[in-house]
Amino acid sequence: KPADDADDDDTPERVGRRVQKIVWSDGIRALVRLSDGASDKTSEQVALALRQMSEVQEVRGSLVQQGALRACIDIQSSDKSSTKSIREAGWCIAKILVTTDPHALTDSQLMSSIAPLLKLCNEHKAEDLAHFEGLMALTNVASVKAETKSRIASLKGIRTIEYLQFDDNHMVRRAATECLTNMLPHESMLTHLKNPEKLKLWCALAEDYEADLHTARAAAGTLAMASGTDDEELVDALLEGKTLEVFVDLIGSSSNPELVHRGACGVLNLALVTKAVGKLKSAKVLEALESVKSKYTKKTGSSKKNRKKGSTKVPEEWLGASSAVDDALETLKQAFSEDATDALDSTPVLEPIAADGSYEM
Repeated sequence: KPADDADDDDTPERVGRRVQKIVWSDGIRALVRLSDGASDKTSEQVALALRQMSEVQEVRGSLVQQGALRACIDIQSSDKSSTKSIREAGWCIAKILVTTDPHALTDSQLMSSIAPLLKLCNEHKAEDLAHFEGLMALTNVASVKAETKSRIASLKGIRTIEYLQFDDNHMVRRAATECLTNMLPHESMLTHLKNPEKLKLWCALAEDYEADLHTARAAAGTLAMASGTDDEELVDALLEGKTLEVFVDLIGSSSNPELVHRGACGVLNLALVTKAVGKLKSAKVLEALESVKSKYTKKTGSSKKNRKKGSTKVPEEWLGASSAVDDALETLKQAFSEDATDALDSTPVLEPIAADGSYEM
């Protein structure tokens, strides 16, 4: 019926109940059998039906159990499938994997789903929602183990996902950024971040927290994680770029506990790198950390006795950030102290070498 038909009372709840009845009647298995060796038109209709059923979140587990996931993977990978069949099958896979625990899937299901998801993300005619759900599914899959990250990377997935970071839809941009964050610490993602131009993009995304907090949070998390790797080339790239400046901005200006947490973790990681100490000093990181600590720390108790003791209370939403800030402060002070000691130890000592008491270096 037309969407504006006054007699149309086919609500999402009624659709959901019909889909559940189909699932309970083994209708999914019937569609799966029908898809085996089917014509293009039949495959299109099967893929469309399965994708529409996957809209009902409650039946997605049953879709996996009754073979819909495998059927969609087969449709997606078949050379005989039409563009529409491939798109609908890929979208069905994405919807299933957005809410299904990827650890509950077999290795075969997990690894076989990656290529279809990337193909969906590469499909320019796909809807924004399809791209968003494809990226969210890939985010879940990438989080499982190193092998899934490697599979995504080997299929040039980083390039595909990076392209969607420039999408017009902010939800797609955010999902793409979160997906790449979950690719760490894979070597391909580390190499990606070593590129100065790409690193500039991540810094820009992290700094744009007033316009898009969710994307900024994901980008800041990526930079913080990157600063904690053992890859010296990547750490050098971070120090040569404006990553440290971004961390200071997140700590001192964002006023958001999640962003402060990520900025403090990044600073903490860099404080453990000897070559970074000088830049940390010049960036006035210590001042930024102490400043933000004074903002979220509240005095408690109404008596003069309590105020004199300086008893404090950290708001619950700041607990994680507070711990990171305290650790960063302690580590920074120790690093600065050791750096000063090393400077004194390296000062040339003047020793008398002449009878008249003159000194020479």
